[in-house]
Amino acid sequence: MQPVPPSAGRLPRPAAGGRPQRRRRHRVPSVVAVLALLAGLVVAMGTPAQAAPALLSQGKQATASTIEAVGTPASAVTDGNTGTRWSSAFSDPQWVQVDLGARAAISQVVFTWHTSYAVAFQVQVSDDAAAWTTLYSTTTGTGGVQTLNLSGTGRFVRMYGTARHTVYGFSLYEFQVYGSFVRAGCGTADLALNRPASASSVEGAGTPASAAVDGDAGTRWSSAFADPQWIQVDLGSSQRVCQVVLNWQNSYATAFQVQVSDNAAAWTTLYSTTTGTGGVQRIAVAGVGRYVRIHGTVRRTAYGYSLWGLEVYGLPAAPILGTWEPESLTGAGNNPFTPALGSVGTNYARKAPARYADGKGQVVAGPNARYVSNRVFNDTNVNVFSERGVTQWGNVWGQFLDHTIGLRQENGTAADIPFDRTDALESFTNDLGVVPFTRTAAAPGTGVSNARQQVNTVSSFIDAWAVYGGTDARLDWLREGSVDGNPANNNATLLLPGGYLPRRTSRGNAATAPAMQVDGRLLGNPTNAAVAGDVRANENIALTATQTLFAREHNRIVAALPASMSQQDKFQLARAVVIAEQQYITYHEFLPAMGVTLPTYQGYDDHVDPSLSNEFATVGYRAHSQIHGEMEFETTAARYTPATLAALEAQGVEVELDGADVDLAVPLNVAFFNPDLVNQIQLGPVLAGIGGESEYNNDEMIDNQLRSVLFQVPVAGNPACLDGPTLPACFHGVVDLGAIDLQRGRDHGMPAYNQLRAAYGLPAKSSFTAITGESTDAFPADPLLTPGNEINDPQSLDIVQLFDINGVPTTLAADNATRVVRRTTLAARLKAVYGTVANLDAFTGMLAEKHATGSELGELQRAIWRDQFTAARDGDRFHYQNDPLQTVLRQQYGIDHRKTLSQLIALNTDIPPADLPTNVFLLPTSPALTTPQTTATTTTAPAASTRRHAEGVAQTP
Repeated sequence: MQPVPPSAGRLPRPAAGGRPQRRRRHRVPSVVAVLALLAGLVVAMGTPAQAAPALLSQGKQATASTIEAVGTPASAVTDGNTGTRWSSAFSDPQWVQVDLGARAAISQVVFTWHTSYAVAFQVQVSDDAAAWTTLYSTTTGTGGVQTLNLSGTGRFVRMYGTARHTVYGFSLYEFQVYGSFVRAGCGTADLALNRPASASSVEGAGTPASAAVDGDAGTRWSSAFADPQWIQVDLGSSQRVCQVVLNWQNSYATAFQVQVSDNAAAWTTLYSTTTGTGGVQRIAVAGVGRYVRIHGTVRRTAYGYSLWGLEVYGLPAAPILGTWEPESLTGAGNNPFTPALGSVGTNYARKAPARYADGKGQVVAGPNARYVSNRVFNDTNVNVFSERGVTQWGNVWGQFLDHTIGLRQENGTAADIPFDRTDALESFTNDLGVVPFTRTAAAPGTGVSNARQQVNTVSSFIDAWAVYGGTDARLDWLREGSVDGNPANNNATLLLPGGYLPRRTSRGNAATAPAMQVDGRLLGNPTNAAVAGDVRANENIALTATQTLFAREHNRIVAALPASMSQQDKFQLARAVVIAEQQYITYHEFLPAMGVTLPTYQGYDDHVDPSLSNEFATVGYRAHSQIHGEMEFETTAARYTPATLAALEAQGVEVELDGADVDLAVPLNVAFFNPDLVNQIQLGPVLAGIGGESEYNNDEMIDNQLRSVLFQVPVAGNPACLDGPTLPACFHGVVDLGAIDLQRGRDHGMPAYNQLRAAYGLPAKSSFTAITGESTDAFPADPLLTPGNEINDPQSLDIVQLFDINGVPTTLAADNATRVVRRTTLAARLKAVYGTVANLDAFTGMLAEKHATGSELGELQRAIWRDQFTAARDGDRFHYQNDPLQTVLRQQYGIDHRKTLSQLIALNTDIPPADLPTNVFLLPTSPALTTPQTTATTTTAPAASTRRHAEGVAQTP
């Protein structure tokens, strides 16, 4: 009889000989000690100190040597139903095993036997389902309910039966494993590497204390020739130290102590010896401290103490409630087999080979980016809205998500885009003479003898980076309480003065606040920048408001947790929920609204690389054409004093009173780097207003406020020219986001358009009309066009027809067009600019594509999104569909992450639910709401643990 897997999910299938083959494709491994996992070590040992043992096996994957019939599968032993059972073939030996998903400290196993029980059997554990260690053995099994207290560690737990009570097969109703998924070993990152080090003395200038922590085995610290001596390293924040590695030179210590301290004054000894052996000493310790010191008292030689290397390793953050593993701030350790995968500071992944002129880093030549922009991206001040009624939440959530998963390294070299002031299609003045552009810095070790790569400076996971940031120092400042580099000793709540994001001055000295990007209006007052997890939180008021919403949501969740719970546990639980909420909204609202569907979710897969791809970050996710040229907010006038309305008008906000209501129209340029507007307009109206109007169509046209102005401050004396045809009079420079997007693709070595299609499994397009869906790529014989030079004729961009969301002809004055027809086809202009499809930039070609049916995206862009968001889901061990902690929170504390964005707005502002649409991503009249919608991903119940490590507040406007 062939081994049969459980009925749900993908499983490690047993090999022909009955021993399961370990498969690196499984649902839910926790972060564990990588070396122990790779070595497959399983040791019977005392259970580490931990919370009361929890049931670990419920719903986990189970496999068996055989089954009696389809109706008695292995999965029955972990389904929690005593009415279902597993039974084996009628022979000895037989086994059934449970994959806990992660290495666990096991303290108890409970078998609920059918009458066909095992008289002789063993309980065994393994890390790899190949090498097994027996924790319990008996030849006098009694059947019934057997509770066995055990002590051991492993990921897989097996009942190995060798003698049956009856002639029938072994049969179990339930196989319950209790314990804790406590991390069993140290992390893999050297906490001392390049940290500040000091010593009691040095032998000479060439042997400084810093040499012991520089990662260079060819440099060393050595002391004066006397006893005692010491060397210490500042880890930057308090750490749970579990191992110290000393690489001694011949002059080693025979007697020394390893000590820790929080202040470099009072020291606690973790290890002491008088028989030091020199060489490389790996010393297991257990203690907490910011400073680690090696205090030598006896030398082996007459020379000083001398160390080639001093390495310090620590445990991850303390388990939540003593049981649940917290997700790291940096993304490190999400994948237990490749801990750096998707983490901060790793290179963008590539789906296709880099395309550089010299194969290394020289940008491929192409038509001038501003020239392309004037002819392809130029919207000529005509608003064209989403043809599916997607609101501005489409681009706002998209940007918020972008600031969660990607940020290129920006300290590259200048490579400005030439500006041609004589271009017949140029309507802006540019005193700079160029469009400023800086190349992304090359990743270390690339671009000289190999292809240039780029670094993603944030985590690739959807992990609420924008709220919490990626360092202890930033999080320590953001959390209420002390600022000492250690967020774990702070309050659970985030600092929100008056319910709004803190400013750099909120803790007094702005110079000590976390760095924030400033531009535009903030350049004149950089200390007024709002502070959040991501440095870009001030880019526009919609983004700032969204950051504020989730900071409030974090504090709302904290308030809903028991007062008796520790501050750190409350913080980590609230963070886990906020992460899950952002993932839920992304996969259940955002992606469906954009018309992106994903394959059915099958659980966590450690083979999947979740790293942000260069193609996604540089081409596919650049959707700036969706951004509306202004933001409109309608609310009650009683919210504002006359002074507030006057202050808004003075900044360029259009204020229109209509009885008891007021309409506020904020030009995009005014919304940039202007966090005060969020406080002045108030969070509720801003968030509600984002969902009250359609975003622009995701096409090749980009609003001039992005395509020519961006973050510039307008010239004085023109308060009424911040939008529309008079916009050029406001500015004396050109910053073209469309041209920058195009040039960024060349900078990052993006494939040509058809090459990128091939990388995503799409067939090549042979003509420009095949891309755009238009009937011709020839210029018309039009008396208003210059024959033979139509591409340089401004009238080639004239809008000659407009259609609304229902396909009915409309007018410019109606301002409701979702499709326009120009005097010349896009295909004709692309052909005139690029010549052949082979020369087409991927970014330009992607935007020019006709939208796929039921989607805001063209075929290529949809394929890029589908690939990346699938990887972000399947390669994330903490993905909400795979996280049993969310079930615990729901069942024990009534906190449910399954909330729509509309619900979160209502819970955290004074906007009542009745005043918000159920789905804020779609207008009430959206065609997408009249078509059956599916979520972007199919939910399956988590079958194994993600993170086992060993609602209601006062509303604010």
